[in-house]
Amino acid sequence: MKNDRKSINSLTSLRFFAAFSIVVYHAQAQFPFLVSLTKEFELEQAVSFFFVLSGFILTYAHQDLSLRNAKQYLISRFWRIYPVHIFALGTLFVLLPGHTQLFRDWQVSSAYLTMTHGWIPVQKFYFAWNSPSWSISAEWFFYICLPVLLIAGRKRLVFPVLITLCSLAGCFLVAAITKIPQDSLQGASSHGLLYINPLARIFEFALGISIALTREKIPNAKFPTLLELLTLSLMVAVCHISTKLSAINTIRLPEYSILWASHGGLSGFSSALLILVFQQEKGLVSKILQHQPLVLLGEISFAMYMLHYIFLCYKFECLPLANTFADFAVFLLVLIAASFFVFSFIETPTRRIFKSEKKRDNNTEIRVVVKSLSRVLLKASLVVLLIYITIPGKQTYENEMVDTVPIVMKPVNFDRRIEILELYRSNKAIYCRFRAIKGLLLSELVECQLLDKDLHAKMFLRQALSAKPEAISAGELFDLKVPASIDQLSNSSYISLKIVRRNGKPLYPQNGFRDDNGSRLLIALRNCLE
Repeated sequence: MKNDRKSINSLTSLRFFAAFSIVVYHAQAQFPFLVSLTKEFELEQAVSFFFVLSGFILTYAHQDLSLRNAKQYLISRFWRIYPVHIFALGTLFVLLPGHTQLFRDWQVSSAYLTMTHGWIPVQKFYFAWNSPSWSISAEWFFYICLPVLLIAGRKRLVFPVLITLCSLAGCFLVAAITKIPQDSLQGASSHGLLYINPLARIFEFALGISIALTREKIPNAKFPTLLELLTLSLMVAVCHISTKLSAINTIRLPEYSILWASHGGLSGFSSALLILVFQQEKGLVSKILQHQPLVLLGEISFAMYMLHYIFLCYKFECLPLANTFADFAVFLLVLIAASFFVFSFIETPTRRIFKSEKKRDNNTEIRVVVKSLSRVLLKASLVVLLIYITIPGKQTYENEMVDTVPIVMKPVNFDRRIEILELYRSNKAIYCRFRAIKGLLLSELVECQLLDKDLHAKMFLRQALSAKPEAISAGELFDLKVPASIDQLSNSSYISLKIVRRNGKPLYPQNGFRDDNGSRLLIALRNCLE
């Protein structure tokens, strides 16, 4: 089974903009200036674009696919996505080792490792570990179904769409009969059934198959640039209108119908039109998209998609203060650089190893595969090590603490591992100075609250003592900065500190005023030496 067709570079470049949209959608919680954008546009609809594009590209590249050569095709697709899937999981464990606790749930971990976690409409499965990987699980389902859908499409163009419409209708029927809630932390939900489940999303994949089968029959547009601009405008308009569907639901459609329409239904059709126009590569916009830097960004978009949420989770726990536009720009640069390394040292080598057209005798093939995989694993380890080395560890704030005043307190030790020595207060933050009582691997999280005189929370912040797990010596000092506004500080009487291991178990303060079953230390703020 050969794939000699040339790449459609304009579509490759569009992948980057789709991945970037998803990054912005997920980043809004940590970069507040993005919220106004995500309120007006359903940026997560880019996932629908990926599903339609996947159906189109695979059909375009494998038009001779049949049940006879399906094995080679599936092996090549598996090795296209699985190495990055596992590398992303390893990166998660390096940056946030507490997530290894999920291995205790063998059902969830087995589903994740086999890329079937998105097939189960229960949140603990489909959002396990690296949450965006649910779409990779859906893609794996689509890959398996492609030979059958493609054979059906060759007989009648509408067959792939009709087959998948029946699948989608079945999901709607289940949602209607069972009346499952839209969201649920424990059981099945309509979110899991109609937004996540590949049986509901395969319709978008089938749209891509259908337009790929008809592309050669469609004449070139007379005004290609205008058509490209119109389809882009339609895509943007659909993203905007989708945010208003719940408000304009005058005929009181069920919420799960609005959920499907706003996340996959409308955007599936607009994505199909966009791809159909841009695959001709005749207009000015598509010519711009064929420039090599944009094509390269499109090539690394898969790694970018798989890594971005892990980096955001790391930032949430370890760098919560970085939330400006400049910080977001740095975040993007780091993400793009890491994605380029993953593309260069993991994706590309494994793709070369498992190209389906390569034929060797069994012994030679085994030796070559083992040798090549060893090189890939070594490069992957170096990439993870590079990411780890470039991450800052524990911090001290000597310069910032010059303009602070101390808070009167006695040193308090937490389970004879960590001791808080001093607290300082400024108009913008409270600084906590810690000391390691003994040598340890510093990886704990701290839950900080500013409380009023009635112990009502005015501010809550959860962050890591060190931006990465870091070995420190007995007696070594490190600081924690708790940012707060002047209003929050002036209306607060106490600060509470709760130190938690990555497994969720607290370190108990051995002295001082405590609550929350002795796990939370309370320190009065009104006794500053001012």
